[in-house]
Amino acid sequence: MKCLVCKSENMFDKVVEGNIRVKECKGCGGQWLPSSQYYSWLERHGKSLNDQQYSEIAYEVIDSQNAKICPDCGRILLRFNVGHGLKFSLDHCSNCNGVWFDKNEWAALVSRNLHDELPRIFSTDWQKHIRKEERVNFYEEVYSAKFGNQYTRIKEFKQWLDEQEIKPAILAFLSDPNPYE
Repeated sequence: MKCLVCKSENMFDKVVEGNIRVKECKGCGGQWLPSSQYYSWLERHGKSLNDQQYSEIAYEVIDSQNAKICPDCGRILLRFNVGHGLKFSLDHCSNCNGVWFDKNEWAALVSRNLHDELPRIFSTDWQKHIRKEERVNFYEEVYSAKFGNQYTRIKEFKQWLDEQEIKPAILAFLSDPNPYE
């Protein structure tokens, strides 16, 4: 089998977390996980583990951006963001459900107990949640840049304002250049 990233023939069998057999590239460290291996492990493994809280990952992940072809069925792999504090995406075959992990991606998933959640990661609901999370983070950065040091105080004021029964009157008062005329 050729590596999906560096195209070398240096793929070898390796056993990872939970006695799962993958093909790993000696060159780039990427791993191919056939769905049969993963789902057999998932059946033996039992219920999902609780996700670990966000923390700095002790693994350097270099997410390869090039398109990849499934080595099992020849289809193009689709990219799915992992989210939940992890800043990389996984390459998944929607036909045979095989998964390509760039170097250290599997280890990063294991460290967060997300390795037993692959089917959910590839789901529409998970991806919607990630897009929402990304939008929130984007606007946090925009507002933080715009308001600077005052942003925390503005958020506190907004929270207070949202709790007021007379919110429309307060907003009218604040938006009127001269509310006393």
